Amino acid sequence: MVNYAKLRATAQRLIEANGRTVTLRKDDETPDGDAWRGPDDEPTPPDGDVLTPKVVFVPPRGSGLGAIVQIDPSLFQRYEKVAIVAAASVEDAGLEDFSTLVDSDGRTWRISSVERLQPGDVALLFTLGLNS
Repeated sequence: MVNYAKLRATAQRLIEANGRTVTLRKDDETPDGDAWRGPDDEPTPPDGDVLTPKVVFVPPRGSGLGAIVQIDPSLFQRYEKVAIVAAASVEDAGLEDFSTLVDSDGRTWRISSVERLQPGDVALLFTLGLNS
C-alpha cells in the first residue's frame, strides 16, 4: 500500500530544499475608495491574500526523460512556465483562487491554471500553469 503521507512529506522536503521563494497573490475584490474605480492595485487581506511558498519551475512540455514521444504542440503552448508547489506548504489556502505569481527576480506571472496531484485522500503537489 502506498504511504501518501510519506510521499507528501518527501515532496515538501525536496521543494523546500531546492526551490525558490515566490509570492502568490490573490486578486483584491475590495474597492479602492470609490466603488466605481475597481479593486486596489495591491492585494490586501482578506480578499487579496498573499502566500510566500517555495516552488520549483519545470519546462511546460516536460523533459521527456529520454523518451521519444509525439506531443500535440498546443498542449505546451498554453503555458510559458510551470511551477510546482508542495501541497503541504499551502495547506487549505485555496490556491485555485490566486491570480499572480511574483518570482524572486521580481517578474510577475499570471496563473492560468492550478492542478492538484491527489492520488488518494492526501494532496501531494500543485502545478501552476504560468503566462506573462
